[in-house]
Amino acid sequence: MKLGKSLATPDISKLPEGPVKEYLRKLNTILETQHRLIHNDLRNQKFGNWQAGNYANFAANGVLTFNGEARIDWAKHTANSVTVTVGDDGVFLVGDLQTRADGNTYLLLEENATPAMDLKVNFVSVAAFHWVEVIAVYEANQNTHAITLQLYNWDDAAYNTFGSMDNHGNSKVENYSFFVPDDTDYIGTGSDEGKVIVRFVHEMAGIANHELYIDVCSLYQ
Repeated sequence: MKLGKSLATPDISKLPEGPVKEYLRKLNTILETQHRLIHNDLRNQKFGNWQAGNYANFAANGVLTFNGEARIDWAKHTANSVTVTVGDDGVFLVGDLQTRADGNTYLLLEENATPAMDLKVNFVSVAAFHWVEVIAVYEANQNTHAITLQLYNWDDAAYNTFGSMDNHGNSKVENYSFFVPDDTDYIGTGSDEGKVIVRFVHEMAGIANHELYIDVCSLYQ
């Protein structure tokens, strides 16, 4: 939004002194003050209860900070189902990866094949999201092995990569969460309206004793 035209101050420097010029001088002062107030509201804004010290501050340089107990109120989307194209998840179900640190973990075993693992975590009824939470660990004894994290692009009918999981020699889960600045292409439309697919794929040849543990895979907006 440009403020210059709507709040422009007239040039009165060439006008003779008198009541008209004095009136316009006072009008210019009012317009300049309004311009500064509106500019500050848009570029250095505080949202929340600033008197109590709890607010989010959006600075002129675009940095967002929080003071006191102010926080973003995230809305969570829980996975609806899983689709295993390559791999073996045995008795494990989608409920095992819906909640973080609940004592349940989803396990997918790698196969001796190429690709070695292909897991899709499916979400439905999603209107918007900007953060994909992934808390997991990939256990393998090959330094060159890794799992790619992807989102399905409904516009291009292809998967886009957002990160990767390198192998670890222990069972400690790690944070592989990532932000999605623009979710437009990653939410289905038409007959697929509201659908989102998060994919874990091991595109290289695999080894059967490698394992993927997922504590949680969720969307947030």
